[in-house]
Amino acid sequence: MLKSAILDERSTAIAIASPLFATSVVPYLLFLKNLWGAETATSEQKYAFATLLVFVLISIPAEVYTKERYDTVLSNIDSLHFLIQSAISLTNLRILLAFREDFNPIDTTTFKEEKDANSIFATTRITAVDNGRPGAAVEAIAGIILLSTGILMALDDRLIDLSSIDFKAMSETSIQFISSVTRTIQSWRDYAQEFDSSFTSLLNVPTHPANALSVPTWGVHVLSLVEWLVAMGFVWDYGTRTRHRGWKMLTLAMLPLHASGICAVTQHFFNNDPSLEWLVTMQGAFTIVGNISLLYAAKTLANEEPRLDVFLAEEDDKEEKKKKINTEAWRQKTRIEIWDVERLGLLFEKDDEFTFSFKIALVSIGIAAFVRGASLVFAPEFVYNPLDNGGGNHHDELNAYALLFVFIPLLINYVKWQLRFRSEEEERALMKIGERGMSNTK
Repeated sequence: MLKSAILDERSTAIAIASPLFATSVVPYLLFLKNLWGAETATSEQKYAFATLLVFVLISIPAEVYTKERYDTVLSNIDSLHFLIQSAISLTNLRILLAFREDFNPIDTTTFKEEKDANSIFATTRITAVDNGRPGAAVEAIAGIILLSTGILMALDDRLIDLSSIDFKAMSETSIQFISSVTRTIQSWRDYAQEFDSSFTSLLNVPTHPANALSVPTWGVHVLSLVEWLVAMGFVWDYGTRTRHRGWKMLTLAMLPLHASGICAVTQHFFNNDPSLEWLVTMQGAFTIVGNISLLYAAKTLANEEPRLDVFLAEEDDKEEKKKKINTEAWRQKTRIEIWDVERLGLLFEKDDEFTFSFKIALVSIGIAAFVRGASLVFAPEFVYNPLDNGGGNHHDELNAYALLFVFIPLLINYVKWQLRFRSEEEERALMKIGERGMSNTK
């Protein structure tokens, strides 16, 4: 069944993918349950991950609606696709802002009395709490996205059909108002058509098919991928600051979900070619693997007790850390790592949340414009032509490129994070050996 799905059986591919996506919700809910038990996680971080469920609630009815109303998949209706993908982008933005914000440690000391021994034991625990409210930036950007969606819907004649308006049943005032609205919408459509024609002429490529993504929709797709990588960098740094291994494991667990997004982008790059429906199945598989990995990492976090010595360090230790940070070796290391996408946050670390979000979006839009241009140039080369004698190689060649598109970024990210994970584990082991040597000397 998998073989037929990979070849060109669209219904089979969807039949396999649908239960994978549905089943993946279960480990994600369990992940949230365990995350709520992690004392080093702030409430903003918990609610940020929980907002991903909003995307699930929106996407399922939207997919059903487009199938019944337009007899096609949601990704072929650009404006609705933009709205759904925006939900993921907003979730990812809230996650990275939650981990970008600092936290305040709260000392919660509890006392337990032993009746037999007539003594009292004090247990010191530390809970991380929020410092600020980064969700405000997400709410502001959500308003912009909804406005953009309205404009895209107006540009799509399948969603807003100006010719179907009946002016006979309206009053004169209503006719004037509706006429001005329709003229505005039509001028938008004319301008969009002219801009798109100029853009394709500049690239010397044929006109894009009807289901090709617009620049805004490519923008939110790329934005969600960039945000997820930057969020991984912040989660990793948060684990370094709290010295909890579970956060490092959570960073690695986020990799399959990034690969899931790459599957969708790859399919869109080739204009949702029917022979690539197996990517939907692979996307579902990456999603369920990623959610299970998140669950495992959250269980580790829930079982790790916050360490008092990490949060309430002595001033001397802080001074030593400042000296270490100011070394030339550290600055050289930062210059190397700062160009990794997940380290992009370091470039804008002094910005407020709104400026930071704008800069991340600006970078993503630039990448999206380049990707769409590349798609317009290369995707037509793989359009299946049954009259072509060499058409039999269409599936093999296109599938090979699609696999490379998915697995090369995944492999690069996995190797990079594994090396970083091992490097910090070795550094921690050396520090423990040094501490033991110092205690033996004393």
